[in-house]
Amino acid sequence: MRRRGVSARQASDRIVSARQQQLEGGKADIFVTYRDGTPVNASLFGVFDNKPYYHVSGASDRGYHCCGPAHLIWTAIKMYKERGSTILNLGAALEDQTGLYRFKRDFGAKVVSQPIGTKRISRPGSALHRIRSALRP
Repeated sequence: MRRRGVSARQASDRIVSARQQQLEGGKADIFVTYRDGTPVNASLFGVFDNKPYYHVSGASDRGYHCCGPAHLIWTAIKMYKERGSTILNLGAALEDQTGLYRFKRDFGAKVVSQPIGTKRISRPGSALHRIRSALRP
């Protein structure tokens, strides 16, 4: 980000600790593609209920040149399939984002409409959710 002129600040100790707990607890995975020992792209996948979600990714020009992002996603697909996942959510891409849309579509993805907006939970709804969670085995 700094190379592109975007200021980035160091995450707080609490954020770093939370991220580490997610990684160690199997709730997130980081994939990195290396070329001649140098990292050229990386992606973060969140994992919820054995369903991986493609969260954020980045690549250098060298990473794109060697097809690092595609290789990384195929590696993730293979690993998550071995873990028993049947779905990998590649995230949103609008049709006018032609490159990103085509990249995700070419993995055999299907378009799934997602609601947009704010979800509000009432006090009774929140209480029912807590009760339901407490009753789950």
